[in-house]
Amino acid sequence: MKILTIAPTPYFSDRGTHIRIFEQVSGLRKLGHKILVTTYHLGKDIHKIHSKEVKIKRILPILFWYKKVDAGANWQKCFLDFQLLIRTIIETIKFKPQILHCHLHEGILIGFLTKKVLFWRKFKLVGDLHGTLVNEMISCGYLKNKLAKSFFIKLEQFINSKPDIIITSSDENLQYIQNKKAITVVDGIDLDKFNLEFDKNAILEKFKLPKDKLLIIYTGAFHKNKGQTQLIELINVTDQENVHFVLAGAPIKEIEEELRSKSNVSYIDNLRYTDIPELLAICHVALDPKGTDTKQASGKLLQYMGATIPIFCFDKLNNRAYLGNDYPYCKSNDIQTMKNHLQGLIDDIELRAKSKEIISQKRAAFSWKNSINIINRIYERLTQ
Repeated sequence: MKILTIAPTPYFSDRGTHIRIFEQVSGLRKLGHKILVTTYHLGKDIHKIHSKEVKIKRILPILFWYKKVDAGANWQKCFLDFQLLIRTIIETIKFKPQILHCHLHEGILIGFLTKKVLFWRKFKLVGDLHGTLVNEMISCGYLKNKLAKSFFIKLEQFINSKPDIIITSSDENLQYIQNKKAITVVDGIDLDKFNLEFDKNAILEKFKLPKDKLLIIYTGAFHKNKGQTQLIELINVTDQENVHFVLAGAPIKEIEEELRSKSNVSYIDNLRYTDIPELLAICHVALDPKGTDTKQASGKLLQYMGATIPIFCFDKLNNRAYLGNDYPYCKSNDIQTMKNHLQGLIDDIELRAKSKEIISQKRAAFSWKNSINIINRIYERLTQ
């Protein structure tokens, strides 16, 4: 089939949303589909290296001053999305896809409007939700006005009703949207990348990390809806000679300022997706402090599972979907409980071993191949 993927984001950037899009289109291309991606003017052309058959069409850099590639809302994206709508309509006319695979709420709206403009064309809309619109805007400091919040709640409900089918990245989001046309297709793990042999001393030197410490890593975006508050609290209450934190992601400036007094922290700005397996290979504990108030899945959790590294995470539906009911979760986000739980992972070798054993048993079930096959079957069902 011909699949046009709408990515209303600076694709590719090294973070979860983009990893989901990249792995999906790469996997679908391997199954023989022809893939075209429409996206913003910013971002790396990762497919030139990894899957050359995937074509990317970008909007013009009219907002040449717009350089934001990290996660989060920004009102200037409204103009970028209007440009992306025009680009998508043009490419749909030329490419003649059977499926418009629309990522995020903005992508679904663009796909819906494209279908209205090209009403004589018979293509299906697949909506791909990575989180919730209203909750994410609130976490970024927007929608403090009740009228604005009410408008976006209605807008989110309208958008969620438009695709022929919705796939969500998490069961929590599936429950939130309550749409009979929705199913969960979780992110996956590229196990081949994690099963390689790594030179650990070379990696420590590459990232300028201490060789004689227990390394605790966090990878991903530094935002409140990603657990930034809990992350900072954990680092502030953990002050041991043998422990060193590795914070890899973006934007790094604010969290560096918050932790400027801490000498036991190293920062890796804008960690490349391709470097994640080797960096995780040298670490001893991984942090996923995302709380229960977000409906997002956790791509970083899957990366941690790929590396079979003990994970600090909370007891929530999304995490249980990956790690099962018997995993030793942190039971609360109050500071004392978090401190005690992390201390247990640091001091208790048996607890770390139990965590690793559970992860090693679970990770094979989350291969990207499984998720790609589910999406392929959805495409086939929609076009029969």
